[in-house]
Amino acid sequence: MAWNGWLPRGKNGLNDHHPIALEPIAGYFVSIHGRRWTLSRLILFVVLLAATGVYGMGEKVELGTPFQLKAGANSVITGGNDKVYLKKVEEDSRCPKGAQCMWAGQAVITVCINKDEAKITLPGAGDPKPVSLGGYLITFQNLQPYPVAGEAVDVKAYEVTLKVETE
Repeated sequence: MAWNGWLPRGKNGLNDHHPIALEPIAGYFVSIHGRRWTLSRLILFVVLLAATGVYGMGEKVELGTPFQLKAGANSVITGGNDKVYLKKVEEDSRCPKGAQCMWAGQAVITVCINKDEAKITLPGAGDPKPVSLGGYLITFQNLQPYPVAGEAVDVKAYEVTLKVETE
């Protein structure tokens, strides 16, 4: 068995479980899905990809306009390079449809703007209050899907509606 970097070879000559298999080929070449790249071209490609911000670049959102965001996704605030990122849905204790509850419950999320982060609460009853974060006011307006009695909610399915305004 020939050495191919860190991954074992599969029946196709590349690793069957990993899309990138590194193998030395007469000099400084790297084979990715059967395509040969010089190491310098591969490094240049990765640097350009990171520098242009193509990887992880979210959609642009207007100040004062509500927009949707899924967990792990980000959006860029129009007029700058500030990114709004939904880190996690921390809590969803809203009273499920089809249930009778003593209180309306609440939803809590963690949102980041660039490197600043804050937990924001959406009350089950009453109006949401804006939270100051990174020079902006963020209002947590909605969380979907709404819980239903007897049904589990997949955390990957959560989508929040936020509104970002200047302070």
